[in-house]
Amino acid sequence: MTHIPGNHGLLDLYGCDEAILKDQGRLKTADQTVATLRRMVRYIEGRFKAGHVSGYEVNEAKVQLTSAEAKRATIGAEYAAYVRSIAVLTGNVPQTFTLPESSADVLARQPSAPGGQTPQGLLERRPDLRAQAAQVNAYAAKFASAKADLLPRFTISFMGQGGRIGVDGDRSLTGWASLLSVGIQTPLFTNGRIKANIKAADARLQTALLEYDKRLLTALGEVDSAYQGVESLSRQTELLQTAHNQAARHAADTEKMFRNGYKTLDVALKAHISEEQMQENLIAARLARAQMLVSLYKALGGGWSAK
Repeated sequence: MTHIPGNHGLLDLYGCDEAILKDQGRLKTADQTVATLRRMVRYIEGRFKAGHVSGYEVNEAKVQLTSAEAKRATIGAEYAAYVRSIAVLTGNVPQTFTLPESSADVLARQPSAPGGQTPQGLLERRPDLRAQAAQVNAYAAKFASAKADLLPRFTISFMGQGGRIGVDGDRSLTGWASLLSVGIQTPLFTNGRIKANIKAADARLQTALLEYDKRLLTALGEVDSAYQGVESLSRQTELLQTAHNQAARHAADTEKMFRNGYKTLDVALKAHISEEQMQENLIAARLARAQMLVSLYKALGGGWSAK
């Protein structure tokens, strides 16, 4: 039987999804770093056997490799813990649950922010604004009903031949040979209570209107902040992507120069470590943009499709 998590479970599941995306990217980066360092260790060990480098350089490379492997193991353990959490939240057995493998980089292929949005669309889509608008309409209807109680009420009905027009409280308006009877009811003795009802209804309506204005301004502020956040993080992601591309080229060039004897081992290792750090910064920026895009979607009340 499929388990449907409650609201708290859905929030936990959303948090796990975010962590999964982040750790998937970090695992990929860590795997690349470990593979590069292993290749360098093999190369340095070969040079050591040939008498071209000292044992110090071999140990330095091995220390960096061990550190990278330990970091990769930590990330892998975190990833496995989040996978088990998703299994529990979705009603599956953690020991046998796995996530499907995918070569697609979800964080690298994010949709653009929705364009062409209008305040009217916001009013129509956001559930909180729609609920508050319904409350305003309800109080407005009650207020109109309370005011209508002050007005005379007319009732007209056919009486047949020989009928007469009868108006309560006013004998001078009676007459013969009419087919209609008109009755007027004026609330003389409930006037005080009705005026109190009008005042109470008016107060509730004014309160509802103030709350609606407050929620509308809050909603508009959330949309504006989310749009600015997406734009800022998009720019940051672009810059970090450029920086990572440069760091990757620099690391590759530095390793070639090290192999040709133009750079020392520590310089080559630092270049690869710098590339790894830049890659992690890029992953964090992409995740932050994705989270902001979700916030924008929520602020708009949904209802748009990515193109």
